[in-house]
Amino acid sequence: MLCLLVFNLLISKVLTHVDPHVLLGMSEQDLQQLAIDFGQQSYRGKQLHHLLYKTKAKEIQDFSHLPQAFRNDLQEAGYKVGRSPIHQVVTAADGTIK
Repeated sequence: MLCLLVFNLLISKVLTHVDPHVLLGMSEQDLQQLAIDFGQQSYRGKQLHHLLYKTKAKEIQDFSHLPQAFRNDLQEAGYKVGRSPIHQVVTAADGTIK
């Protein structure tokens, strides 16, 4: 019982630290609603989903399929993609980059 209580406490701490302005992790439906909330058509949310999960864009300004005004609005509202930065690049003996 104590383990379950500790687990629930840890989960609640993690969930309270989720940044609501991170696009990565949002569903296609969430992104469609976000687009609508910004005065865009819902298909812009589908485009966002594609850019995040298929092309793996790293920055909002990389979303070249979206209007510049929409990209600016997202940034001004504090939204970010949420990908981790690369901390170290290592080149192997065979030339592959890791």
